[in-house]
Amino acid sequence: MLWAWLARHWARWREVLIFVQPATVLAGQRTRFREHWARLSRRHAGRPAITQNIRELIREISEANPRWGSPRILGEGHLRRLLTHYIHYYHHWRTHLSLAMECPDTRPVQPPEQGAVVAFPEVGGLHHHYERMAA
Repeated sequence: MLWAWLARHWARWREVLIFVQPATVLAGQRTRFREHWARLSRRHAGRPAITQNIRELIREISEANPRWGSPRILGEGHLRRLLTHYIHYYHHWRTHLSLAMECPDTRPVQPPEQGAVVAFPEVGGLHHHYERMAA
């Protein structure tokens, strides 16, 4: 209501709102950007930092999957790749009791005529999926 009242009774009210010039704003942004990157480069010299949340997640996953072992998870990027592979396995190959032993992403039935059953390692060999392959 204040702005509506000002617009009706004071013709030059918009001029008062401009306190700084665009060049001043850009210079300040450039300075903050340079300082931000300087802080990042000092903090990330050498081994990248791992947040406490990621450390706790790595610990929980390692305890739940002892074959993975915490020394084998090398950081956040490695953990993300490992979990991406597991999620792919989970949706494409792992059978689910609640889905009548099917996968969330259905796949065609492979009759015995297609060949012998071959095991394919998934998630670094922790799990396997099986397909029929012709000899």
